[in-house]
Amino acid sequence: MLSISLTGCLLIWKPEYLWLTIYQARETQNHDSGFIVDAIESIENHHPRGSIKLIQIFSEDLALHKVFLSNQQYAWHDQRGDLVQKWGSKQRIEDWLLDLHHRFLLGNAIGLNIAGFGGLLLIPLILIGLFIWWPRRRFLKIGVMPKSIRHGSLIGSHGNLGFLSIIPILIVSISGVILVYPMQARNFLLPKANNSLLVSSVESHAPPITNWSDRLATASSLYPQSRIRWVSPATEKYPNVSVGLQQAQAWNRMGNTTLSFIDDALTSNQNALTRSTAVRLMDFTFPLHVGKLDLWYRLLLTLFGLSLGSVSLLGLASYIRRRTEQ
Repeated sequence: MLSISLTGCLLIWKPEYLWLTIYQARETQNHDSGFIVDAIESIENHHPRGSIKLIQIFSEDLALHKVFLSNQQYAWHDQRGDLVQKWGSKQRIEDWLLDLHHRFLLGNAIGLNIAGFGGLLLIPLILIGLFIWWPRRRFLKIGVMPKSIRHGSLIGSHGNLGFLSIIPILIVSISGVILVYPMQARNFLLPKANNSLLVSSVESHAPPITNWSDRLATASSLYPQSRIRWVSPATEKYPNVSVGLQQAQAWNRMGNTTLSFIDDALTSNQNALTRSTAVRLMDFTFPLHVGKLDLWYRLLLTLFGLSLGSVSLLGLASYIRRRTEQ
């Protein structure tokens, strides 16, 4: 929990780190559709055909496009589509921190499950801690800062801070578990919810959609108050081309409204706002957990993470101190 909380606090401020370290990120953004089309085409020309899996448009709300490539390769392009940097898995500090945060650098089979089960075990641990702390609740007035390094003082601060942090720790841990096990969480929490998206039919006389300009124009005509969040070119394995949008009323900034194109035609129009409220709340766990919201929430989430880290550190210190005092 100490490792997860501290790395999480750092990752919340990833956009600021990128803004400071990549000067192209600080440019004034141009959201004109023609400009974005030129950038996408420029990005495609920089990489072998079929190697691009996803292009995040203005990633992290900066003047950068992040490209996800095959073989765990990634690239930053400026907003005009010019290559800024290309790197492999965990070769940038923010990627290394992310892998440490939710995989402990041990991969999906081991590390991801350690993080997931750790989050699950944290929930009963909080309830047990509350049960133990409740008879001593009168000591809450002494505060959360330990008066000494003796075991009693450390464990008292651990309990007091844990009580004051119950709600934020539960929010962070539950949302984290949902992100680690999204399908299992959805089946468990929303077994009867309407997970379907509205798929609109396409008129037979619709003109062919042959390039990125046509696709983005179609997206803008269907959702005029939306923002392009990502595009996915066709590959040998996935022949459809997709465009992800964030509508003005959407809670999730990741572009859950999706248009898919194949054979020069729009084949599906998936409107995220047609989902049930329960499913949209489930989708909201991502921005809730990673801080993809306003500045005030990011500051609050940092405080949540520091609280969890402090509770963990005080608990560890009190355990060590008790062993040495015996």
